[in-house]
Amino acid sequence: MPVEFIYLILLVAIIVYLITVPRRPVYEATFISFVIVLFASMRWADIGNIIAGSFTQRMLYTIFAFMAFTIVMKETRIMDSCVAIIVSVFGRIRGGTAYADVIANTFLGALSGGGPQNVLLIGSVTLPAMKRSGLPDKLAVNVSAFDSLMGNYIPPSPTYAAAFGIYVAFCESSGIAAMSLTHIWGAMWAIAAIMIVMRMATIFVSCRVNRVKPVPREDLPRFREAIASGWKALFMPVIIALPFVLDMTCSSFIAGRIGSEAADMLTQSILLFLPGLAAILAYAFGHRRPSPKALAASFAEGSNGIVMIVAMVLLSVMIGNTISVGEIGAYLGGLDMPFVLIVLFIPLLTTFLSMIIS
Repeated sequence: MPVEFIYLILLVAIIVYLITVPRRPVYEATFISFVIVLFASMRWADIGNIIAGSFTQRMLYTIFAFMAFTIVMKETRIMDSCVAIIVSVFGRIRGGTAYADVIANTFLGALSGGGPQNVLLIGSVTLPAMKRSGLPDKLAVNVSAFDSLMGNYIPPSPTYAAAFGIYVAFCESSGIAAMSLTHIWGAMWAIAAIMIVMRMATIFVSCRVNRVKPVPREDLPRFREAIASGWKALFMPVIIALPFVLDMTCSSFIAGRIGSEAADMLTQSILLFLPGLAAILAYAFGHRRPSPKALAASFAEGSNGIVMIVAMVLLSVMIGNTISVGEIGAYLGGLDMPFVLIVLFIPLLTTFLSMIIS
């Protein structure tokens, strides 16, 4: 068994202890565990390379930029239009507001990473509507709370960025070429689609068991009015997804015209500029246009949360570079495990780790 397994167990044990006994914040526990693992692996002489290699991940900027974009969305109230349109469509069916909550949280959660801010922005609209349509209080709260975390596994969430950073570290330490960011992004969207369908099926059963009714007609937004006032907001998900869809489907064509290296740089450039473009459009299409002073105040208020999440992503990448996770992959590969067993083992392992440090 490679010593990297011991480091991984040590890492998990330290984090679990610090967040359960002295109840330290997760980011603090992760930093302390990183320092201890760094010394246990006797790699303190490589600290400069580990830090420098982690800071070169473009994903760090992308996460920061997308989280800043969510602040612009909050201030411009552009999500109000999206939620109104979704509710006007799904509110006509039994438990429709619960389905609307899933869809709205899927979009916003992918940008913010999910969490309490989603409940504030979306749940403030969908929670009362769910209760009025007959969902029991506990079920309505469960739907809103669970849906608010949907973004954790939808790019470009911070959790996805941390996983991608560890994957890159794994490939580098294993001496293999990493898949392109765009293709991994597309694969994560496919996985997210499966999770969304599963969530929809769960809500369908829950609504039938609890005999939930559609939203009362007097409380239902009119579709024409919702579209008339918020149709511009529907461009937001298209603008964000379109560059990646084009890159995944036309990458060979683009590489054939400008070369593979230039095509990769084009993809990275799109990823860097996309949050800023989306923020400009949100400001133009939103219900209100806050002053620069109001935006600055919102950024100042949300800066602590943004910095903490980016720091967590950075620490995750640094841990991946320290432990040399490629050795773990090589060991597992040498066991000649059946493919079905590998498919079961890896999700169980990452699920356990995600419960602790996601």
